[in-house]
Amino acid sequence: LNIKSLSVTDHGVMHATVDLFKECEKFEIKPIAGNEMYVINGSISRNFKRGQLAKYHQIVLALTKLGYENLVKLTTLSHLNGWQGNGAFGRPCISKRLLYKYKKDIVITSACLGGEICQNLLDKNFSYAIKVASWYKNNFNEFFFLELQDHGHREDRAVNMGILKIGEKLNIRLISTNDSHFTRDSDVE
Repeated sequence: LNIKSLSVTDHGVMHATVDLFKECEKFEIKPIAGNEMYVINGSISRNFKRGQLAKYHQIVLALTKLGYENLVKLTTLSHLNGWQGNGAFGRPCISKRLLYKYKKDIVITSACLGGEICQNLLDKNFSYAIKVASWYKNNFNEFFFLELQDHGHREDRAVNMGILKIGEKLNIRLISTNDSHFTRDSDVE
């Protein structure tokens, strides 16, 4: 497929990272360690009543060895202290405060329709989506990107229009991504 770099961003975990690096090395593809984390607005303290806060998807990618170490710290903290919800609905969560604390050499993107900016755009709450995007821009500067995704769904198109407006208004760079769970249609089975 002529891919030059590749990341696997499993939900809340980094289990595929070692295999990703081994396989990419065979084909001279640049591997990028990542995690599709769950971010909450609030503390991940165990004192928090579990399951109360909305969990938003957040792509976090490592740029360097230090970025990888920070990504591992964030992933570990999410599992040790940030579990929100019960059973199959439980997720390892991280707070924005911790993302900021361990931001050195990581890239943050707005994620899929499950991201906080996209969720607010879907709810037609453009002003709050701008507020969230502003927070990320102010705290991550050039290491925050807005994602455009189009899987042929009406929601993608509506959100993309909002993402384009936010990007222009706040001068945030855009990237085109896919919420891909397999490489080719034939891989779905």
